[in-house]
Amino acid sequence: MRLLRALGWVLVVLLTVVIVVRWAGWDRITPFVQAMVFVPYLSGLSLLGMLILFAGGRKKLGIFMVLVTIAYAGALLPRWAVGPVPKPKGYQLRVMTVNLHEGGADAAGLVRRIASVKPDLLAVQELTPAAVGALRRAGIDKYLPGQVLKPADKTTGTGLYSAGNLRASSLSGTTSTLARATLRVGDTTLDIVSVHTRTPMLGSTVGDWTRDLSALPRTTESGSQLLLGDFNATQDNQAFRQLEDNGYHDAAIGVGAGLKPTYAGWPVPPTPVDHVLLDRGVKPRGIDTYRLRGTSHRILVADLAVG
Repeated sequence: MRLLRALGWVLVVLLTVVIVVRWAGWDRITPFVQAMVFVPYLSGLSLLGMLILFAGGRKKLGIFMVLVTIAYAGALLPRWAVGPVPKPKGYQLRVMTVNLHEGGADAAGLVRRIASVKPDLLAVQELTPAAVGALRRAGIDKYLPGQVLKPADKTTGTGLYSAGNLRASSLSGTTSTLARATLRVGDTTLDIVSVHTRTPMLGSTVGDWTRDLSALPRTTESGSQLLLGDFNATQDNQAFRQLEDNGYHDAAIGVGAGLKPTYAGWPVPPTPVDHVLLDRGVKPRGIDTYRLRGTSHRILVADLAVG
């Protein structure tokens, strides 16, 4: 009984601190930034905490844990509890994004997936010069000849590939060199960015990550905005939610797939850090993910309606 009570107290403190930080938006420093990826998993632990507390005779703490569990549910339910919605009308656009893991992902496997899925647009992150060559040899030009590429060694290169004509533009103030271009879809001009933020691990990387997110285009800029890539963030990070406050919405959440993981790598559990963010002029129709050898990220595919 004493062990149950001690364990109950540990759960109460841990779970309360994390969910308070999440709702208050205080996750701008280590270790709270990193802890937010565990929020979906801690929600299940809060249910266990209730049982332990009530079993240990701690009725008042058990009731408190009920409130904590409700707070976790309030953070998670909007991401997948989406009722039936009619398919949006407009020009259909299929987009794909994947992090190539320092250019080491299976280029031939990616091109085979492109051939089967037939995306209109592909955004890649961690695009190296060697990866550009590997994708070209694998035949990507046959499917996506329009290209705006910003390759670099290791992790800071990005690129955009398209079945249509891309018009290159620029974006400054980010750690990685982000490929940016416009694409005409029907009567709409899409302003597209292949997003890759700094991974918020320790020290200055958290500040870099915050600045990377802040530097992304606002929805008030000309054209209709489309951001897709590796944000190294989830809906539980305040800096990421700020993008929604600025007018973006997550395609995955729009179709009830907001908890669908796109990344898993020690010590991070399966979690959605890759996103397709849309402004009011673009609506989601569906989401899929696919494995790709050589990277811990899954290929994320989103079907959209433009206009």
